Amino acid sequence: MSLQIIQQHISEFLSSSEPEVLAISGAWGVGKTFAWNHELVNARNDKTLAFDKYSYVSLFGVNSLEVLKVTLFENLIDSSLIGSDPSLKSLKDNTVSMSKSLGQKSLKQIKNLPFIKNASSVLDAMSYMYVSNSLICIDDLERKGNALSSKDILGIVSQLKEQKKCKVVLLLNEASISDSPDYKEFKEKVIDKEITFSPTPSECIDLIIPDNFALIEAIRECAETLNLTNMRVISKAYTLISKCLQHCDGLDPAIHRQICHTITLFTTSYYCSSSNKDIPPIDFLKTNSFVSLSTKEPDDHKRWRGLLVAYHFGHVDDLDKVLLQIVESGFIDVESFETTAAETNKKLIESIQENAFSEIWQEFHNSFCEEKDFVERFMQIATNAVSTMNASNLSSSVRLLRELEQKSKASELIKAFVSTNLKKGRLKYLDKHDDFGHEIDDELIESVAVVLNNSPQVEPTREFLIRVGTSYDISEEDKARMSQITVSDFQQFFKEESGKPWRKLLKLSIGPQGEENAKLALAKIAQESTLNKVRLARLGLEA
Repeated sequence: MSLQIIQQHISEFLSSSEPEVLAISGAWGVGKTFAWNHELVNARNDKTLAFDKYSYVSLFGVNSLEVLKVTLFENLIDSSLIGSDPSLKSLKDNTVSMSKSLGQKSLKQIKNLPFIKNASSVLDAMSYMYVSNSLICIDDLERKGNALSSKDILGIVSQLKEQKKCKVVLLLNEASISDSPDYKEFKEKVIDKEITFSPTPSECIDLIIPDNFALIEAIRECAETLNLTNMRVISKAYTLISKCLQHCDGLDPAIHRQICHTITLFTTSYYCSSSNKDIPPIDFLKTNSFVSLSTKEPDDHKRWRGLLVAYHFGHVDDLDKVLLQIVESGFIDVESFETTAAETNKKLIESIQENAFSEIWQEFHNSFCEEKDFVERFMQIATNAVSTMNASNLSSSVRLLRELEQKSKASELIKAFVSTNLKKGRLKYLDKHDDFGHEIDDELIESVAVVLNNSPQVEPTREFLIRVGTSYDISEEDKARMSQITVSDFQQFFKEESGKPWRKLLKLSIGPQGEENAKLALAKIAQESTLNKVRLARLGLEA
């Protein structure tokens, strides 16, 4: 039965003054009470309620008929107050009305009767007499105390209907009633109408989440994939998502969707996996990846992985880990969340830029696109991607722009690459070739060297050369910087320094792996005197 039809049945029940009993049965958390209250408030607002008084009672832990009867009286309120809880004022008003109907003299005489040891118990019984011509809701029948039987409850319900002319609704989970045979035996004699409340995930979303919530369709898709109909869980997820989104200003919409996606899954797992074996437990979700390499995997793991594939949830990243902590604690560590969300957003944007850069190259290789439009888009995409681009890709981009006679744009792109990566601390000296033997653009190499040589954060040339002279191995970055040192800088170093680092660097420069500028510097030094010429000749420097 669709939610719309159920709402129609409840609405008709509320607008009829005929005493009758309606039972609404459904699993825990699917929203029976929520839906009932929703239609009850609507009926109150539309002034279609057939009764002036209303009482709501939960049987959770109730162990006697006496407690049930008194609670029906204590919770009785005027129908205009529906939506608010019973109060001392409503109890006082009920007591005053009861005393008026019995007469003050009658109450005084009852209290003074010598054979009555506990007048309050009599008054409790009399208070139940006042409950009549009312709308009654009895909730949580399956959670009643063990001392109270379904048979006794249905007896009271029958009395409320037949003798007190009340309209009664029972909200219950029939599958979980402890004395189910008794309930099934007597319900046919008492209950006039019975509705099975089993809304779809989409209907639950419509009941819980406001229509104007930006991510309502995203949550709906999540709920449908998880077959989530527990309204309490949906409500918890919605609350946490809303709180997190308050701290996401300026972040990409994809981050908003990730928050929605992850919190819905983790909340469902946290609250439902113990009762629903199709939902993966939190411990399973805490693993970073859900790709199994084992052929002997348990059936439940296979089932959970299948659900996660359908849910498009492949791994747990840093933001997911923070969201898991939020679900488990119900509390948002704002600083940790904002920091992690911002870092995840940064990685996302870089990934988007890298993908766009890859796609524009695919367009170049695989189509005959218009040149003017292509150049403008290529320049914009490449400029956006310079923070994640390596020197080889930048050099290829610069070479293409030069081939397209866009020299100024090539220089502009180099400038953007150098300035951006210098600020981020990613700028490194470049060799003439990359790791694959591809030639690096000369202007790019020179621009990087000039900026780094003038940067206060870069190791001075003298200290750099001494460090290289004392190292057992030379890194690729150090080799690249060596290639950028000028003849005059090498000459000055060799003339002014001495010692073991100097001699090791001297031998390295004269050898087959030596830098060309270092060899030219030593050749000049050799020409300065016969002594220098002899020294360097003995080390292997060719004249």
